[in-house]
Amino acid sequence: MRISNLYEETIVDGPGLRCAIYCQWCMRACPGCHNSCSWPEEGGIYLSLEEIFKWIDERDDELNGITFCGGEPFLHVDEFIEIAKYVKKNKPKWNIYCFSGAKYEDLINKTDYAGCNNEKNFELLKLIDILFDGPFILAKRDIVNTPFRGSTNQRMLYLKDGKIVKIL
Repeated sequence: MRISNLYEETIVDGPGLRCAIYCQWCMRACPGCHNSCSWPEEGGIYLSLEEIFKWIDERDDELNGITFCGGEPFLHVDEFIEIAKYVKKNKPKWNIYCFSGAKYEDLINKTDYAGCNNEKNFELLKLIDILFDGPFILAKRDIVNTPFRGSTNQRMLYLKDGKIVKIL
């Protein structure tokens, strides 16, 4: 899996102290994106799932959780499914957050998004506790009133079994 960056500790990718996996590759290229280095598919570094699992094992159990960012995590849906399953089994206190430039509805209703099918997307969504969805829109940038999001159109979706239970 191509990785843009691994953060051992972050406070900007969700509440509390957490770790984050920033994957490489995003086709959206949102103007003003704070992580444009993650856009090229060939960028970043390659890490096997075993290397990522080892990295997770080395993180403190007392962290609040892990965040999947990008790039676009749903371009790596198979890998993130495996990582989420590993976290659920080996770090049961952690929650899992995920950022996507796609809207939740598109992830589950389109037959093909980002090179994967909606069944795979929903499988990952069932493992995620909170999804931040929607593209970054520079004209709607607001880092004061939208915690952990960059623009006001982006939603914070609380998920249970892959379904939305609360929207902020």
